[in-house]
Amino acid sequence: MTAAERREAARLRSERYRRARDGNPTEARDKSRALRHDRIEAPWVLNGPINAEAFKTYVRVELIKTLKPNDIVVLDNLNSHKGKAVRAMVRSIGARLFFLPSYSPDLKPPLATPPICA
Repeated sequence: MTAAERREAARLRSERYRRARDGNPTEARDKSRALRHDRIEAPWVLNGPINAEAFKTYVRVELIKTLKPNDIVVLDNLNSHKGKAVRAMVRSIGARLFFLPSYSPDLKPPLATPPICA
């Protein structure tokens, strides 16, 4: 590593520290996607945490395009997933909703994040 590369790395560490110290942490990213048995569909990356409005936009813009009648959409119990508008959009295609129990580590492995389409 050259001296210039070391200085740049130190500058970046210092900048991240200042943002965190000042109450402006590096912005989180939330990822949503539809998982099928053979592929990932409807990928979506949101700068910042998910909320009801952002999830509704994801369903309207990305997820609905991939759903077919009789698909099953599995969601966890995050409040933003429970909106009436989201339920109506998914059901209008003919897909069904299934909400996971409040705590179900066996049904919710780390890679199977909502929504999951079957």
